[in-house]
Amino acid sequence: MEFEHGLAGLEAVPRELAQLDADLELELEMEVSTSAGTDLPLLARTDPEQVTSADQRARRIVESAAHHCATVAAIIGGILDGRVGGKYDSIANRSTIGGRDNRRLLAEFASSRNLLEKADSYLRQAMALELQAGA
Repeated sequence: MEFEHGLAGLEAVPRELAQLDADLELELEMEVSTSAGTDLPLLARTDPEQVTSADQRARRIVESAAHHCATVAAIIGGILDGRVGGKYDSIANRSTIGGRDNRRLLAEFASSRNLLEKADSYLRQAMALELQAGA
């Protein structure tokens, strides 16, 4: 259940980003059309509440993606580490998974975990930099 939730969360990120992008594009088009003829730069004409709202939506998407990366990485790690009775001890017979292809499958699990852990780290670093820049 937790794996499915984490995976679904990761799969939702591109859709959420696309929706945010579409919403921002629409807001930009409306801003340009309603303020035609003014000499002010676009940023000066943008409603600060719209900018804050978009920033908050983007932050929620990034935080959610980082959380789901960490969750799925932890689950895969639990499978790979094989701690009997551990939180993610969902496959006690991991040594027989995949039959002859076991070594390759476990290597792919390890690679996936590594990529998810890196993604989580990069996303959290980006959030920290964004927060520092905004301060």
